[in-house]
Amino acid sequence: MTYDAPDWHKPNPPRRPNLPKGGARAGHAPRHVLALARLASHMDIAWDLDGTLVDHPAAPVLHRFIRETPHIRHIVVSFRNARQGVPWGLLSGYGAGLEMQHFDRVVHMPDDLCAGISADAASRRGGRWRSLAALTPPWRRSTDAAHRLWKGQICQQEGFTALVDDLTSLVAEGCRRHGVELFHPSDFTPDP
Repeated sequence: MTYDAPDWHKPNPPRRPNLPKGGARAGHAPRHVLALARLASHMDIAWDLDGTLVDHPAAPVLHRFIRETPHIRHIVVSFRNARQGVPWGLLSGYGAGLEMQHFDRVVHMPDDLCAGISADAASRRGGRWRSLAALTPPWRRSTDAAHRLWKGQICQQEGFTALVDDLTSLVAEGCRRHGVELFHPSDFTPDP
C-alpha cells in the first residue's frame, strides 16, 4: 500500500492572475467584461446615484447597460433624502438618455435617519466645525451602524440581489449581512 503525502510544500495559486496590459490573457475576457456578465446574471439590481451613475468614469457604460437590459428590474437607492431628489438632468447629461422610466422606483434615505445622523455629527463638533458639518454629506461623516446597513437592508427588503455603489467601504457590511452582491463602478471600467 502506498501513501501519497499532501502537497503542503506547494504554494497556493494566486487568487487573481496577473493579467497582461489590456486586461486579458489569450482566450480570456477582460475583467470589466466579466464583471458586466456577472452583473447581468442578477435580475434585480440597485444603483447608487452620486459617484456611480453620476460623476464616475464608468457611468456611460453603466447607463448603456441599464438601457439595454429592460428585462432586469432596476432601482436607485440613494443616501439623498426625498427633498434633495434625483438629478435626472445630470443622468441625461451623459448622452445616454437615462430617465425615470428606466427604473422601477427611487428609494431615498428616510428623513429621520438623515436627521439623526446630522444631529449626531453636529453634536460631536463645536465652533467652526459645526458649519463645516452642514456642508459635508451625512454618509461621509457617519459611523452609525444603522446607516452602514441601510442600503443592504433596503436591497433585501425589495428583493434586489446586487448593488452597484462607489462607497463600498460604507455599504459592504450591510450587503454581506443581507446577502447582496456588491459591485464598485470601477469594476466596469476597462483596464488601461
